[in-house]
Amino acid sequence: MQPPVERLAFLDGLRGWAALAVLLYHVFAQGFPPNAFAISELSKIVLFNGPYAVQLFFAISGVSLSLPYFARPTAQTFVRLASGRYFRLAIPVFALCFLVQIAMLAGWPVPVDERPAVFREILNFDPTWGHLLGFGLFDVFLQYDKTQTYAGPLWTMQIEFTGSLFVLLLLFLLPSRRLRIGACALLAAILSAIGSDMAFFVIGLLIAGHIGSLSAGGMRHLAPIALFCGVVGPILVPALRLGGFMDGFCTMAAPVLLLIGVIGTPAMRGFLSNRVSRVLGHLSFPLYLVHGPILFLLGIRMAVGQQGLGLFMVDCGLVLMSILAAAAFAPVNGLGIAISRRVGRVASARFAIDPSSISRPAQKR
Repeated sequence: MQPPVERLAFLDGLRGWAALAVLLYHVFAQGFPPNAFAISELSKIVLFNGPYAVQLFFAISGVSLSLPYFARPTAQTFVRLASGRYFRLAIPVFALCFLVQIAMLAGWPVPVDERPAVFREILNFDPTWGHLLGFGLFDVFLQYDKTQTYAGPLWTMQIEFTGSLFVLLLLFLLPSRRLRIGACALLAAILSAIGSDMAFFVIGLLIAGHIGSLSAGGMRHLAPIALFCGVVGPILVPALRLGGFMDGFCTMAAPVLLLIGVIGTPAMRGFLSNRVSRVLGHLSFPLYLVHGPILFLLGIRMAVGQQGLGLFMVDCGLVLMSILAAAAFAPVNGLGIAISRRVGRVASARFAIDPSSISRPAQKR
């Protein structure tokens, strides 16, 4: 059965709010904090917690990539999704790198010794066209180096790309529902134990396999508790000082609990499907990509000599400029989506395997 449209809408909305949280974190808590509270405490609040939002991104990707395969579990679906994934990410990422390259050649970056410490490792390389092609098309997905990047947030692209393909491979190689649940649960536990962000993709796959029961009332009593734990987790975990493994485990569990709580709470699904959330969802990837260069190329200059209320107003201006820049960049993102779908359709039509010709256990639903 094809998953209901509402589910896709609320997942997009949640992705949009997560992108906004990354922006707010980089502006108010990390890049240009206006006061001591913003430095020490603001990032514990979910809407200003960038690392938390990125982990939520990964889990949502695991869910979103798995749903089409569960709807049509064939080799053709696997080929379609896997073959288009690179183009979905590479086209907007390369376009962003190209724009930053032009800004570097025009002399926009502030000299290293005049930058805040958090920005000193970015854009310190020679902006050759060979570097642009190598990094923007390959290195950003295969061997990311923060000293060679065009935007700090691009560190997630290697994890996003490899995690996406890993999830699709698991779906294709584990057709049995029981085997898939057992193997993925074990994988998620191992990856979580070593602190790997790849765990969120596998957890997303597991959540996608049960999204119908989670959203159909089976979680109506537990969902609010999961939602509450997901929201207060970033505040409580540092205060409890669990230390070591437990601290890392609880930190990783919080965004997963939030996602489960959202799926199981009709009011939250409704909120994340409203017009504002849909707009944020539409801008989520563009906003994630463009806000780093906005902060670096414009924010550093705007923040010079500002403090307190003045710096707060600069921060608000940077948030607004980032959203407007994301809206302007959205057609490039749309082009990436369109080309990836086209590539997927062509590849699946040409290289699809007839599932009936493959000797493997029947899918258990």
